[in-house]
Amino acid sequence: MKQIIAISFLIMLVSACGDSKLEEKSAINQNVYTSIEIIDSVRIEYLGEAKLWDVSPDDSKLLFRDWQREEFLIVNREGDIISSFSKEGDVMDSHGYLIMTASFWDNETILAGGLKGLFFYSLEGEMLRKVNFADIPEVQMFYSSPGFHFQQVQLDMVAYVLGGALTPNAFTKMDPEYYKERKSLSLIDLDSGRIEGLVNLEPDSRYFDGKVYEESHVLSYFKVVDDKIWVVHAGDPRLLIYELERPHGKVMDIPLNLIGLELPQGISPQEADPNSWVMDGGIGGVKAIQQIGDKIALLYYQGMKKEIEDEIDPLWETDRDKALELFNAAKKKIDFRVQIWTKEGAFEGDFILPKSFSSYEFIGTSEEFIWLVKAPNEEEEEEFITVYKVKLTTN
Repeated sequence: MKQIIAISFLIMLVSACGDSKLEEKSAINQNVYTSIEIIDSVRIEYLGEAKLWDVSPDDSKLLFRDWQREEFLIVNREGDIISSFSKEGDVMDSHGYLIMTASFWDNETILAGGLKGLFFYSLEGEMLRKVNFADIPEVQMFYSSPGFHFQQVQLDMVAYVLGGALTPNAFTKMDPEYYKERKSLSLIDLDSGRIEGLVNLEPDSRYFDGKVYEESHVLSYFKVVDDKIWVVHAGDPRLLIYELERPHGKVMDIPLNLIGLELPQGISPQEADPNSWVMDGGIGGVKAIQQIGDKIALLYYQGMKKEIEDEIDPLWETDRDKALELFNAAKKKIDFRVQIWTKEGAFEGDFILPKSFSSYEFIGTSEEFIWLVKAPNEEEEEEFITVYKVKLTTN
């Protein structure tokens, strides 16, 4: 491979400080997986802000998205950009506004789901197939988290893709009924294009506390593993596992001990603005569910302390530069962490994701590896992207 960096090191978990909660110390003491080891890397010569979105099933290709150029990039393991294409603007086979991140459907096909339907492209950008929606998807937001994409499933010999919340809700966030009626996930029939909502919020969910929550608080992260759907809602530290087969019965319900989590709070109906739409990407909580071999990994963000937010928020109107300075300084101190679980629902590890890696670009594979991206150099713009292939290491 080109310019493969021979790096192999362990990033060891530092034990909790003296003022850490007892349960946090307990979780660390139970760790089986407490670090990662870099085993390979790929360097891509590229000047731009391309983000890693997916890895092909055979691990041979990487899919990137450059938002500025509105392009998809396909890169091989040698770091060569073997193809790039754009489907933005007034083109016949444009996917339109993306609903979820694009992904590899198979080793030679890209799936991009947008408001205009599900589009299947060759690696060169030729449209191979289009699935028109029979129902208009209701899209509140697009969150470009790598690995957070449509997943192919089969039920009763019918092919579907599983996606996020896309079915209409007759109520708004101001109404208690909104949370009762909300469907967290959607099945899209690849033959008919029909969208079917599934999985309601659990009856004892924190979202039924009478407060108002934004879409970014109830956003559902999910992963299909061995005919089970693993689900975590963005603002609720609770791991829910459902049967993929209908009627999608709940198999496990596991409270999560997310170390250092600043739990995002709803607001009272009296304080809420019924016409506002807030994308709070900085809330603490789980940001990705990935399969790593026979393990499940949860990437989570601790979130910003409320007292710091309260200090910064007024400055956005009066001194935006100062607000941005304080916000960035505070953000650097907040950790992303990784929690490891077995398929049987047993906790096996919790460790800090080092800040040398880009926090959201975190993709697991069924071959027991994780793909990570080197964090941007804050001192100078680099004309390359470095991607690492890593594995979990034991205590």
